[in-house]
Amino acid sequence: MIRSHYQSPGRCIYCQATGPNLILTDEHIIPFFMGGVTELDDCSCTECNKITSYIDGYCANHIFHAFRHRIGVQSRTKSKPTTLKVFFETAAGRVERVATFDDAPHLMVLPEFDPPGIITNTEYFDEKPEPQGYWHWMNGDFQARVEKLREPGDTGFEVQTGANWSTYCRFVAKTALAGAVAMFGYDSRLSFLPDIILGKNTKLRQFVGGAKPYAVAPLKNIPHLGPLEHHGLEFKTVSDGLSTYLIAEIQFFLEVGAPSYCVVIGPAPSGDLGMQLRAPSRRQ
Repeated sequence: MIRSHYQSPGRCIYCQATGPNLILTDEHIIPFFMGGVTELDDCSCTECNKITSYIDGYCANHIFHAFRHRIGVQSRTKSKPTTLKVFFETAAGRVERVATFDDAPHLMVLPEFDPPGIITNTEYFDEKPEPQGYWHWMNGDFQARVEKLREPGDTGFEVQTGANWSTYCRFVAKTALAGAVAMFGYDSRLSFLPDIILGKNTKLRQFVGGAKPYAVAPLKNIPHLGPLEHHGLEFKTVSDGLSTYLIAEIQFFLEVGAPSYCVVIGPAPSGDLGMQLRAPSRRQ
């Protein structure tokens, strides 16, 4: 498989550590488990990699789990799950039933948010982001699959999916930061996002939210690589009249029409970003 690689920034883009003895690892812009083949070389230190690997792992195994295996996205594990649990409410309490993965009802739930607080002049304090709504993807015969598992007396059911939206917002922020550093050479020391991604700043919704509508109008579009491996990643600048920010608009799995997200990366650099788009190298 041919992969695209962007030049290392020479430091950890999360904690800003640098030095001749520092070990840095590569970072996928779109994570590997979502089909990503574009990487930013040597940009994450060992300690930060532990944190971002947890974020990716949670989203891979909970948020996107059934969907990505169903459509056959690349995975570091060589085999897809063989079973999936479905929970039913009965007179005796909650019971677990197991279906084969191919016959199970598959569900993916993604949050829908208002735009980030920093560009709508809204202050968010809750460290557990509360979605304004939810977007659902499921099998075309989802209900029929549930009925095959249902037994007399069942009063309800639950197909488990991930719902840790704090971790999910950090995941979206990580994609935006890696993309900006890779494609434009954006200096992550200027960004609002490293502390968000590392869990040091819990005001996630100040910088991560829905893509539209904005309270302020985009000033200009900036060239991008989208659709990037079946995902959209587009960069723009927005202004509130006092400050101008670089933002990323992200949409995972374009084909199914999943929600779009806006991430405020940090102050927009001066000059024409469109002329500074970096070209990756390509190798096996």
